[in-house]
Amino acid sequence: MNARFFGAFHRAVISGVLFLLSAAVSATVVVTPIAISPIETAVFNGAVATFTSDDVPAQAAANYTATVNWGDGVTDTGTVTGPAGGPFTVTDSHTYVEDGLYTLIVTVTDAFAGSVVLGSTPISVGESLLTMTATSPLASTESSAFSGQTATFTDPPNTDAVANYVATIDWGDGTTTPGTITQPGGAGTAYSISGTHTYADEGTFTIATTAFEAFEPAFSISVNSQMTVADADVLTWGDATSTAGVISGGSGTFTVSGTHTYAAIGPFVVTVTLTDDAPGTATATAASAATVAAVPIAQGIPTLTEWGLLVLIALTAVAAFFVLRRRQRNVA
Repeated sequence: MNARFFGAFHRAVISGVLFLLSAAVSATVVVTPIAISPIETAVFNGAVATFTSDDVPAQAAANYTATVNWGDGVTDTGTVTGPAGGPFTVTDSHTYVEDGLYTLIVTVTDAFAGSVVLGSTPISVGESLLTMTATSPLASTESSAFSGQTATFTDPPNTDAVANYVATIDWGDGTTTPGTITQPGGAGTAYSISGTHTYADEGTFTIATTAFEAFEPAFSISVNSQMTVADADVLTWGDATSTAGVISGGSGTFTVSGTHTYAAIGPFVVTVTLTDDAPGTATATAASAATVAAVPIAQGIPTLTEWGLLVLIALTAVAAFFVLRRRQRNVA
C-alpha cells in the first residue's frame, strides 16, 4: 500500500516537473516595437515596445531584460515594467543627432524560458534645424522667362545630399512648379533653390518657396519673396540699346515714355513696340527720329577792365622799345 502510494506520488512529481519544463521550453514571447517619432537633437524618453509571454507559471517583469538598438550605432538597456504574466512595456531614452530614417530593434530575453526574441520597426526622426532665407526682391518682364534663385536654406551640418530634399515654388500667379535644389559651395555650405517661370502680365507678385526632406513631408518650411514684373512694351533707341517703356494716360489715349543717354552724336531712329496683355496677341510698332547734338563748347572773347587795358598797353610799349633798341644795336 505504502509502496504503491509512494510510487504514484513519485510519478506525479516527475510528471509535474516534466510539464513545467515543457511549458518553459515552449513558452512564447511576442515583441511589438512602437513606431516612435523622435525629433533630432531632442531627448526621446518613453515606450519603445510592448511584449507578451505565456510562461507557466506566469513570470514577473524582473524575469525579462530588454535591449534597444536605436539604429544609429547606439544600443542600450531598456526598462521592463508590467504585472506578472504581462503584458509588459519596454521604455528607454535616447537623443538622435541627425534626422532621417532608422530601424529600431528591441530584443527581449526570457530568463525562465531561456529564450531571446526581438522585434523591429522603421522609424522617422524628425527635422528641427532646417532654416530658410528668401532671395528678394526679384525682377522680371512679362512674357519673358525668369530663371534664378528664390531662396536658400541650411540644415546643419549641411552634409546631406541634395536628393534628400524637395522644394516647390508658388509664383504668386496661380502657378506652382518644383524647385531645383543645388549646393553651389559643396558639402557643408548652404543649399540653393531656383526655378524658371514666365509671367503673362506685369505686376507685383509674392513668391512662396517651400522645402522639406523627402522622407518627412509633414515638416516643411516656407519663405516669401517679392517679384516685380515689368511691362513688355519696349523702347529701342537706335543705338543697339532697348529698355522697357513706361505707359501713362487713359480713356483711349496713352503715352509711352522712357529715359536713355546716348554715347555718340547723330540721327537715330527710336522704335516703340507695344504688346497686348494675354490673352490678347496684338502688337503695334511706331518709330520717330532723334537727333543727338554735340555737347556745346563755351565760347567768347576775354574782356579786360580799364586798368587791365592800360597795363596791357604799357607792357606792349615796353616790349616794343626793347625790340627797337636791339635792332639799332645790330645796325650799328
